Amino acid sequence: MFKSLIATIVVICAMLTTSVAFAQGPQGKQVKRPAQFLIQDNEFRYWYSSWMRDPYITNPGTGKAQNIAKNVIEFVHVDLGNKLGDNTYDVQYLSDNTTNPVSVPYFHDSTLVGSKDIYITFRHDIVIDRIINRDLSIGPIKNFVVTVGADYGGKNDDFGNQRRSPMVGPGVNFKVPNGGYWKLVALWTREWNNEGTDVTAYDPNVPYKPVAWGKPIVYAQEASLQTAWGVPFGFGKNLFTFQGFGVLNSAKGYGAGNLLYNNPQSPNPNYASGSYYMFYQGTRPEALIHGMLVYNAGRFFKGSHNWQIGVGYEYWHNEFGVPQFSKSVNGVPANSLCNSCIESAPFATINIHL
Repeated sequence: MFKSLIATIVVICAMLTTSVAFAQGPQGKQVKRPAQFLIQDNEFRYWYSSWMRDPYITNPGTGKAQNIAKNVIEFVHVDLGNKLGDNTYDVQYLSDNTTNPVSVPYFHDSTLVGSKDIYITFRHDIVIDRIINRDLSIGPIKNFVVTVGADYGGKNDDFGNQRRSPMVGPGVNFKVPNGGYWKLVALWTREWNNEGTDVTAYDPNVPYKPVAWGKPIVYAQEASLQTAWGVPFGFGKNLFTFQGFGVLNSAKGYGAGNLLYNNPQSPNPNYASGSYYMFYQGTRPEALIHGMLVYNAGRFFKGSHNWQIGVGYEYWHNEFGVPQFSKSVNGVPANSLCNSCIESAPFATINIHL
């Protein structure tokens, strides 16, 4: 019930604020190049959810997905207005509870300590209007950009994520009143990572080829549609912001599989009956939406606008491209082992703008 309520609040905010994003007047024909770092915003966030999930984190007895409690500390820097374009940095430190434990090489008793994760994103938007010194705005579109950036991730659980992903592609910024923003970009990207699960992978749909997990892996090229928004609005003295981001990634080839019991198709005789096997069926398209509604609580602290509190909702389908089972295997229900690859998580947040 609580999860449904949070998701409903986020959807209603999206419906209320989307129409507002198109309500900006016309612009002039020339663009004055702004001074470097004309506008800056630095923000610390702390958010918490006990409904998060990671692939393969399941109950050993039932095989069903287990929720993970995560404490997240996040720093976001945005500067709008250097000579070429805009910059965004986002650094997240995620601390899991012991449902997703730290890998044994990092700690002698992994059952006592949850894993830790750091994830960094960087985006630089080259604003075409500034390059050619002309205003290209039309209708709801504020300007056109070319986005370059990268994602970096590292985690000390058994999977051992070490993501490196450069990206580049075109995008647009939409007009949003009251100092808000809405960006949509279409990116090319490719992922270099580490597959930490030390088992042999097998795909019955292609010629058998064992893959040694626990070594670096390069995924196929992929397309990524990404959006980010922040829409301020208010009721009297009560000020709110509906903000968040969304990502839709194409499949990225082989490199992620699903755990099965007693896989009769594996030709590897070294695994005894009853062991885990990797059913190497490749990745699937991935969708992530992360939205929050925050209230300006600074009015209770001598009129400061720096403090925000709020609630949000995150939905992640085929997390990291890992799919659900398409059918049951040896009596194991199709949704009993890999439904941890779908996340539906409300969260609470405190944001502080510096």
